[in-house]
Amino acid sequence: MRKTGGLSDREFRRLKRDDLIEIIYQLQLNGIELEKQNNKLKQQLQDRSIKINNAGSIAEASLAINEVFETAQRAADHYLEEINRINLRQKEILSNTRVQADRMIREAKAKCDQMLQDTKRNVATQYCDVPANSGKNLQDKASLIYRRNTETKIGKTEDE
Repeated sequence: MRKTGGLSDREFRRLKRDDLIEIIYQLQLNGIELEKQNNKLKQQLQDRSIKINNAGSIAEASLAINEVFETAQRAADHYLEEINRINLRQKEILSNTRVQADRMIREAKAKCDQMLQDTKRNVATQYCDVPANSGKNLQDKASLIYRRNTETKIGKTEDE
């Protein structure tokens, strides 16, 4: 004897039509429920497949992003190296410029000192040439020197 769902063949044959219809109805409901579960499980399986495929895509995207970041880092490093190189060059130029400026200041100061010495010598020479009776004070002597220089310049202009 065979048993079907908890009923033996003999018990199954003795069931009334209403009972059989109820069993068939319950089996259909159970089949519909199983079909829903099957569809749900298929959907979950498909979602997992998509997630697995996406995980591969995400890994590939991550590698691509890493390459972009590495390239950007190399570019940033190169930029910083250039900035440092330019900064060193500017410091070198500034140092050279300071040396040149100091040299020019020393030369200008030497020229000024020389011009001052020449002027003092010229004044002393011209002061010594002033006759003793030409004036009592320094202002008269200065006026006389000025007139002499002016006359000398006027005479040179007329000769030329």
